[in-house]
Amino acid sequence: MLVSIIAGKQMAEEIRKALADAGDIVFEHIGKLDSESVKEIFYSASRVSSEVLIVDLDVFLGKEIISALQSFRIARPGTRIIVIAPERKPGDEIISSIVGLGIYDIAAEEKESNWSEIIRNILLSPPATYAQAARWHTGQFLNASIQAKERVIIEERLAGIVAVAVSATAHGIGCTHTAFSIASFLARLGHSTAVIEDSQRSVFSFLCSVLKAKEGKVEGSYTVHGIDIFPVDESRNNGNWNYDMLLKKIKAGQYEYVVRDLGVLDSARKKKCIELI
Repeated sequence: MLVSIIAGKQMAEEIRKALADAGDIVFEHIGKLDSESVKEIFYSASRVSSEVLIVDLDVFLGKEIISALQSFRIARPGTRIIVIAPERKPGDEIISSIVGLGIYDIAAEEKESNWSEIIRNILLSPPATYAQAARWHTGQFLNASIQAKERVIIEERLAGIVAVAVSATAHGIGCTHTAFSIASFLARLGHSTAVIEDSQRSVFSFLCSVLKAKEGKVEGSYTVHGIDIFPVDESRNNGNWNYDMLLKKIKAGQYEYVVRDLGVLDSARKKKCIELI
């Protein structure tokens, strides 16, 4: 399970406990948010493909959370949103507005409760329904713009990291060049993108040297023109796919797209690909 969190320090620790052996945090913001930074943080969260977003209401100082959650739902309609609202009571206007957005997973127990257990139980349960959240909903919205009727086009996106595999029928016909071109195109569109070397002929390290690449945001990667590059580590490869060995690092990098340079797809590699499928 891929989880994004926006929470205070103490609640973040409880969330990590709840996710032990149950999920990976792919995006997090820890600490209070002022009115100017709320929109920016939620925009950053919407750039990451996660299955669940956990939001701690104690992080927010005002009502900006409502419009931020509305924008996030439009950008990521398939992401489940869980709202942590310690000691809030029915009639709370902010939670009423949140329920009005179709967000029904609300946890409002006492502050001294076992929050890790509460959050874990929510994650292991089906998403809540309106019937379970109706007691919070007064029918009033804090954000007047939400009341206005509007036509919203929701963009459907693939969940998780999108992997693009590029292969060739022979060496020297442009497989690596094509992989970098695709990655460059995605990066120019604003997507967090990485290129992984899985070719028989290792050239990424040489290219990084020639291009004077800087260290990437993930250990073992290099950055050129906004693309993170993962060369093959010959000392640790042992015939395995570089992509498989880097999965944890890929998740830590919060990439939206990963382009794999497979090199020549000979009979042995075709067989291996079929076995993976």
